[in-house]
Amino acid sequence: MPRAFDSLRRRVEQSDLLVGALGGAVAGWIRLCDRTTRWDRHGEAEVAAAVAQGPVIMVLWHEMLMMGSVHWRRDWGRLATLHDASPGGRAGAVTQERLGATPFLVSAKRSNLGLTRDVLNMLKDGTSLAIAGDGPRGPRRVLRDPTLDWARAAGAPV
Repeated sequence: MPRAFDSLRRRVEQSDLLVGALGGAVAGWIRLCDRTTRWDRHGEAEVAAAVAQGPVIMVLWHEMLMMGSVHWRRDWGRLATLHDASPGGRAGAVTQERLGATPFLVSAKRSNLGLTRDVLNMLKDGTSLAIAGDGPRGPRRVLRDPTLDWARAAGAPV
């Protein structure tokens, strides 16, 4: 019985249809929550001024990452988000895309140097980046070094 369950679980995880449906449902839920919540916005003028000079790196804690693309004004330019190939990462990518961001696949097979090159090229091309500062594996709410390293190397404000 466990073998049959594992086989079914793998097929579900690899289904683009189910991942797309889950991502679409999450995006719809986030839009509903955004529209029915009263927001106090602070710092938009500073972000707009920074984006006018070039791309920025928006750092959010992992549990807030989906809200980054919701509150990113379209007149600020393109926004990219990183995701992995796991089922959760793929569903997150669909969600981000439906909320207006450009998902960028981070391959576990590529080196950190290759990822850094890709991120720096993205920033050089004028695309801002939304990233989880604490990464997918944590520790929770502890900023990891790559974010600041990328910002320093690209000269992009955080």
